[in-house]
Amino acid sequence: MPHKHNPVASIAILGCTRQVPGLLGILVSNSEHELQRAAGAWHAEWEPLAALLRLTGSASSWAAELLPGLVVDVSRMAANLTATKGLPLAEHVSSLLAGVLGGAQAHDLVAEAGARAVGAGLPLSDVLLAVPKLEERLSAAGITAEQIDSALEPAGYLGATNAFITAALEAHRSWEAPSG
Repeated sequence: MPHKHNPVASIAILGCTRQVPGLLGILVSNSEHELQRAAGAWHAEWEPLAALLRLTGSASSWAAELLPGLVVDVSRMAANLTATKGLPLAEHVSSLLAGVLGGAQAHDLVAEAGARAVGAGLPLSDVLLAVPKLEERLSAAGITAEQIDSALEPAGYLGATNAFITAALEAHRSWEAPSG
């Protein structure tokens, strides 16, 4: 039916990935080899390794078919992020605070704020900036409201994404380039 968009490719990819843990288990359980000639361990790796390669190729093929049809609904994504009230970016705030407070204290502070935000139905930034005990700790650490707001801005939380994309594209281009 032309009006339906069944996620066949997505389901096929999931089907491939769900087989991987068992096959990896076989490989890991056979990874200890005797010196020089293993008594069957390396023979036991052949079939699971071949299956892993087949599954990887199959999942990649399905993904290549799936990705061109992917449509990003930017406004829906923004609405979903807004609905979460900053909680998915709690780790980013913890990273900001860790440099000043130390990792454990930053984690505890953000976890406490997150729990309060969820309990009160408030955005994480409101709790971080309004609860006196937390506000005092942030002030003492020299963390400003602007820094908290910036850490909770999803567009700024891309980390090393551009570096990974650039490296992947360069690797792909060099692989495609004719040799000789």
